Amino acid sequence: MTRKRRTVSEWREVLSAFEVSGQSGVAFCKANGIGQKSFYRARGKYGGSSVESTSGFVQVSRARDWLLPSSSQIELILPHCKVHLDGRMCPVWLADLLKSLAA
Repeated sequence: MTRKRRTVSEWREVLSAFEVSGQSGVAFCKANGIGQKSFYRARGKYGGSSVESTSGFVQVSRARDWLLPSSSQIELILPHCKVHLDGRMCPVWLADLLKSLAA
């Protein structure tokens, strides 16, 4: 992959294209020949929705109606991260999260 220096306006165009693509960050980077590290760094600097923070956490939002009655905890251990979730999480939302992490 050849490195390309992008201006702030070019990164904003890339990030806008990503937002409407419906793809995960990893899939978008692969499809467009963009380095993931550069993409997430630019996303943190120039905008985007849920952005990986410098602490390694990813911000995720959810609606109240995505919770089901239960008091258990879910722990997902993946090769690149560990995720702790409320056991009341809607299975459909959880499946969408897993698809995003797998991409």
